[in-house]
Amino acid sequence: MTKPAESVLADALRLDPDARAQLAAEILASLDGPEDPDAEAAWQAEIARRVAALEAGNLKLESWESVRRRIEKATSEDAVDLATCRARAKEPRLDFASVLKDLRRRRKL
Repeated sequence: MTKPAESVLADALRLDPDARAQLAAEILASLDGPEDPDAEAAWQAEIARRVAALEAGNLKLESWESVRRRIEKATSEDAVDLATCRARAKEPRLDFASVLKDLRRRRKL
């Protein structure tokens, strides 16, 4: 991290929790790039498509219990991956971003 970035971080950490959350949200939003002008229309079309498929009986519905089990399994696997990333990032010459990228690549294989 550069000295200016360290200075900004130190200032940010002195803010109250609400201000830090707002700042973090703005910083993360700045990484997304420009807003897609067609996104809203695309979501409306997707919602309409899903409703039509549901009403036509073309969708297989899943119970909340089943969905929750899948989410819990995926979350626990992600936690293991994150722990592995953090451990590997402490190795010499490895940065967290490259380790995470490597784990994501391996998961797709």
